[in-house]
Amino acid sequence: MKSQTNTGPEGQSAVPKTSQRKPDKSYGWIPYPKTKMNYFYNQVCESLFSEMTPFLSGPKSQFMKMFHAEARREYTIEKKVEHEKSKIEHLQSQKDPSQAGFLLQKERVPKPHDINTIQLNYSKITKIKDNLEQIQEEVKQDLTSTIHVSGRIKTGKKTAHNYDEKVLTITGELLAKLDAINSDLLVLEERNKRMFKVSFASEKRKSRMKKQNKRRSLKRKANRKATRQRELLKVIAPALKEGEICTISDIDETSVGKITGKRKIKFLHSLIEPDCRMLDTPAKERLKQLQGPNRHTVDENGSDFSEDRSFFAHSADVLHI
Repeated sequence: MKSQTNTGPEGQSAVPKTSQRKPDKSYGWIPYPKTKMNYFYNQVCESLFSEMTPFLSGPKSQFMKMFHAEARREYTIEKKVEHEKSKIEHLQSQKDPSQAGFLLQKERVPKPHDINTIQLNYSKITKIKDNLEQIQEEVKQDLTSTIHVSGRIKTGKKTAHNYDEKVLTITGELLAKLDAINSDLLVLEERNKRMFKVSFASEKRKSRMKKQNKRRSLKRKANRKATRQRELLKVIAPALKEGEICTISDIDETSVGKITGKRKIKFLHSLIEPDCRMLDTPAKERLKQLQGPNRHTVDENGSDFSEDRSFFAHSADVLHI
């Protein structure tokens, strides 16, 4: 009596085929992968091992060398592509105001400063495109090396060939996505230019420069005033040491009486102002007395002087009160 065998549809045998030969640790397979790189290396190892099974008569070290070289190459490219992909995802973010995705929201109201943000996004897109095209160029060179002059794929190069084609497809899709974002930004830029004919950035820059120039001017003026005051103090108090506060005993009244000229008189007058800390109160009071009854006043700009070029009464009576 013949033994019966289980057959499937159309008389095909239902007995499962023997499992395909798998690589082991001696071929570079990682038994317990933990990292993303381990899993990636195992995929390459399995693909390359399956491709090279008929040609594994040589030493295992030869396969290991081929496997590690290909796995390193593919994983390096994989990281580069993932990095550029993450940049594009961030570029499309609708939460970050500096990204194209935020600007291109349908219900968003355009703002005058959007032009600057759009220009920054153009720069980002250009850099990402350059990086992707560089990856493509590198992969195309390797893809060319996997093909024989007859058009067939070289022995042991099918894994590399398939990966290169996969990368070219992914990078092509990413470049198309960048072109779409760039086109949308161009439309948005034109609309903003029509809505805001006056450059907000230039007006803002002018306003900032005006404020900065005003502060710098005031600072320079204050420094000049302090310098002139110190120079004048050396004249009216020659014995005074650097950094010390002038007292009434330090003032040389004869030297004070010899000071003439609007500029010198202007800065001499500033020595008795409340905000001047180079003289103590008695010294300031003495300078006031030395000014005499013809003391004139100076306006806020320090430019309104009397016609008398001598700030003090040049007489013995005034000098010896």
